[in-house]
Amino acid sequence: TLAHPVPFFLGSTNEAAASVGGGPASRALEALAPLWERLDPTLLELESYVRSHPALAPLLAPVPVLQDLYVFGAPSRAAASDAPALSVVVIAYNEEECLAEVTAELSRALSLAGIAFELVMVDDGSADQTLAIMRRLAAADPRVVVVPLSPNRGIGGALRAGFDRARGGHVTWVPADGQIGPDTVVELYRRRGEAPMLTTVYTDRDDPIYRTVISRTLNTIIRLRTGEVAKSGGNYLFGRSAWERHAPPPDDSMMISTAFRSSLRAAGVPIVEVPIRARARVAGHSKVLNPRTILRTLASTLAMRRG
Repeated sequence: TLAHPVPFFLGSTNEAAASVGGGPASRALEALAPLWERLDPTLLELESYVRSHPALAPLLAPVPVLQDLYVFGAPSRAAASDAPALSVVVIAYNEEECLAEVTAELSRALSLAGIAFELVMVDDGSADQTLAIMRRLAAADPRVVVVPLSPNRGIGGALRAGFDRARGGHVTWVPADGQIGPDTVVELYRRRGEAPMLTTVYTDRDDPIYRTVISRTLNTIIRLRTGEVAKSGGNYLFGRSAWERHAPPPDDSMMISTAFRSSLRAAGVPIVEVPIRARARVAGHSKVLNPRTILRTLASTLAMRRG
C-alpha cells in the first residue's frame, strides 16, 4: 500500500522497496500496516485522479510493472512431477518391537529394485514407542512421512488416512509386523500394468484354529450380504486415481478393503489376484483379533449390501 505515495520521494518503486527492507523503517511500516490497509481504497482513487491529469502525473513515479505480463504454471503439475512412483502405507498399532526392522528391510528392497518410493507411516494411536520410532525414522530419511492418529481408529481408519496422504502414482500397504514381506511389494509394483488394482490371495497361512474360524465366518457373511467371494486377505496395490474416484465410505474396520474392491467392481474396474505367502511376525503378537475389532468388522460386514 505504501508504494503509492513513497516512490515520489525515493525516485522509483524499486528504491521504495529497498528502503524498507529491514531496520526501523520496516518495523514502523509493519506497525502502520492496519492503517494503510484502511487507506488503500482512498489512495488508489487519489492515484487514478492524479495520473489522469497531465500536469499532475509527473509527480508520481512511473509504474511499468503494470504493463508486464506474468505467466504462472499450475502448482499441481509441479507437485506431481516430484511425486514418488510408489507410496507404501505402513500401518502400526503398538508395534515398537517390529517397526524399525520392517522399515529398514522394506526401504532396502525398494531401493535395490530401483523404485522411487515414499513410506507413509500411520500410527493408529499407539500407547508404546511406535510414534516416537516413526518420527526418528522420518528425521533420518526424507522418504518417510508420519501420520499420527489419535485416538485409535482401527484398520479402516488407518488405511484411509494413509491412502489420503499418499502422493505416489501407485499405492500399496503393509502391516508393520512384517507378515507381508518386501518381495511382495516389489512384485506387485512390477506387475502394476496388469490392472488398476492388484489384490493378493494367501496361498497358505499358518493361523491358529480360532483365527481360521473367525476369518471363514466373516467371508461367509460377506458372500451372503454382497454375493461376492471374499478370498483376499492380504494387501493390494492400486493406482492413486482409483482411490480418488472410487474410495468407499468411511469405515474403521477391516472391511474397508472389501468395500474398496466392491466399489471398483461396481464401476467395471478390472482387478487381478496375485498369490502370496504370509510370513511370521517379526516380533510381538497380533492386535487385530480382539473383541473390539471383531465387533467393528462384524457390524461393517452386516451393513454391506449387494451391488
